[in-house]
Amino acid sequence: MKKTTKGALAAGAAAVLLLGGAGSLAFWTDSGSVSGGTITTGEMSISNPDCGDGWTLDSGEATAGAAFDPTADLLVPGDVITETCTTTFTGTGEHLRATLTADPGANSTGLFSGDPAMLTLGVGALQSSADGTNWVDVPATGLTEANNGEQVRLTLTVTFDSTADNTTQNVASTLDAITITATQVHS
Repeated sequence: MKKTTKGALAAGAAAVLLLGGAGSLAFWTDSGSVSGGTITTGEMSISNPDCGDGWTLDSGEATAGAAFDPTADLLVPGDVITETCTTTFTGTGEHLRATLTADPGANSTGLFSGDPAMLTLGVGALQSSADGTNWVDVPATGLTEANNGEQVRLTLTVTFDSTADNTTQNVASTLDAITITATQVHS
């Protein structure tokens, strides 16, 4: 092969490599600008719950709503004790939805910590009030931004499993400090 042919092939190969590696074929392009702006997030919180009235017993054989004294009264399978607490809900933001849950705490013992637990802690009915007097039921879907600034009344329940067997007799259980948690869920 002639030197000039080899040189022409080498120059062509170099041109192809330069086009493929260092740049590209040019096409017409244009760009525009979209205005930016400040984006601000909402907020969700609850105040420390006030649970001043104490525990009450379900309607079983006792009068419904009778006071339950944990130091003197004894539970039997199927019993439910309740305590009503009030907290203030702060919730701002579009499409905000929140649920409330109760946690018996890491140091709860006895029937709260068994596998399966025979005593369970839960959150029952929720109500809200803008003025603390006219209470309205909160739907099962939870709290929303419409409840912002309102007082929320929640019912804590401790349920003694109705299927508890003989191993649950004469057992002392400790309910640790209860943590109420508001959790945001996207609607």
